[in-house]
Amino acid sequence: MGQQGKGQLARALTLREQLGQRIAVGFPGTELTEEFLDFLAEFKIGNLILFKRNIESTRQIQRLAGQLQKIVSDNTGYPAFLMIDQEGGPIVRLPEEAVNAPGAMAIAATGNPGNAYLAGQLTGKQLAEVGINFDLAPVLDINCNPDNPVIGVRSYGDTPEQTAEYGLAMMQGLLSQKVIPCVKHFPGHGDTREDSHLSLPVVDKTREELWQMELVPFVQAVKAGVPAIMTSHVVYPALEPGRIPATMSRAVITGLLREEMGYQGMVVSDSMEMAAIHKYYGTSEGVLSAFCAGVDIVLISHSMEQAREAILMAEKAVASGALQREAVEEAVDRILSWKVGLAGPEAGTKVEAADRELEAKLLRQTFAVTHLPKEGLPQLGEKPFFTGCYAYQSSLVSNEDDKKVCFPEWLAHVFGGDACVFSPDPTEEEIDQILERAAKGSCIVTGTYNGHLRQGQRRLLRRLSQLGIPMVAFALRNPYELLELPETVAAIAVWEYSHRSLEGIRSILEGHWLPEGKLPVTIMPGPESDEST
Repeated sequence: MGQQGKGQLARALTLREQLGQRIAVGFPGTELTEEFLDFLAEFKIGNLILFKRNIESTRQIQRLAGQLQKIVSDNTGYPAFLMIDQEGGPIVRLPEEAVNAPGAMAIAATGNPGNAYLAGQLTGKQLAEVGINFDLAPVLDINCNPDNPVIGVRSYGDTPEQTAEYGLAMMQGLLSQKVIPCVKHFPGHGDTREDSHLSLPVVDKTREELWQMELVPFVQAVKAGVPAIMTSHVVYPALEPGRIPATMSRAVITGLLREEMGYQGMVVSDSMEMAAIHKYYGTSEGVLSAFCAGVDIVLISHSMEQAREAILMAEKAVASGALQREAVEEAVDRILSWKVGLAGPEAGTKVEAADRELEAKLLRQTFAVTHLPKEGLPQLGEKPFFTGCYAYQSSLVSNEDDKKVCFPEWLAHVFGGDACVFSPDPTEEEIDQILERAAKGSCIVTGTYNGHLRQGQRRLLRRLSQLGIPMVAFALRNPYELLELPETVAAIAVWEYSHRSLEGIRSILEGHWLPEGKLPVTIMPGPESDEST
């Protein structure tokens, strides 16, 4: 879908209406306040982003999405892009009652790119049912640095070919349901040791290296006609000598993406309130720089005041000539072209029993054995010892700490035995106490959560494996720590910390089945990784 002609649709709008189309805002809670409604009307906001904080149930979000669409349409004359991070696996905003597809690396573990299409189709159908039309997915970052604290299982793997093949299949699945996919995070966030939610990462590779690795999936996405690409708040000195983040770089957005790669679709920023922008440049200043760089829609995910300030600053910049009105109109025209032409999602789309069966089938195919002892999966015995931590918030893109489900306590309730909950990064004293209890068990069953990034978890795993007791280790997010375990330990990747993954673990421990998935990554974590995420 192309533009209707430079500025053709946009020229019918006032400057404020144009800028309102170039903003996507978030809000707190599950209900709309009068203050927020007044803000949407005053600034003609054209797009919104939804988080877990906005969602209680599928029925509630369907009602809220309908309200938002009517409000934005009445205010602006165009439908809203209702955006959400529904990647699958650990990064989902919809409730457990919804159909939530497995995540990227989990799908890659099935060895079948067709499953990525099915995951996109399932995701699109569920989003369409509740009235959300814009998914900030799939991730096209290549997790070529396993010590990366923010991408990990959100990636399809550590090679450009695999990432492109699976990512574009999911993209097509979303499009089959008339939900707009937005691939991310251009030019690539896979080889960082910092989280741009918390700091300003730098990828110090040559242009040639970037063309051979990070850029490959995005080149393929551009060729495939992807509607939207999200930028990263990462510095690439080889692309931007001024050492500013890609989101704010005209050399990256206009020079590389638009001119060299020939991209004609929408460019969307990551949240402009992340530390990489807010802390180092200021959100409003960052928004203006992003507009000047060639970004079409900026995300201001949390603060109504920040959005107001950014729009007022942009209006002044147009008046002074610092921001060209023609460039504003071209960006708005791209946005409106998609809003006019999408005509989706389909009204009346419903998730059916077959979709839920497919969700369960896909999930089961994702479980992957890293290795098994020669004797096979250990028996639990009479006194199994279960240990693990809660699902802590591993990065700011993740949902908040989740203590509703606890791996060791849940399994001990099912099988009996001893349950020990450890902290995300256990101390030496804590490790000694766990070992003392584990030594009394007939079998050790541990659940790791980003264990390769937490030195305490790595040390605990190593010392547990040296006790000489039968042991099973399940990776409940990133799988890299499993690669460090000896062959005497049964090591299985389950990719997410959820009720459904625990049910799968239960079935495995009961001896009903063994996973058939294969680990889709080969790069080992660094020996001295001590990132605190």
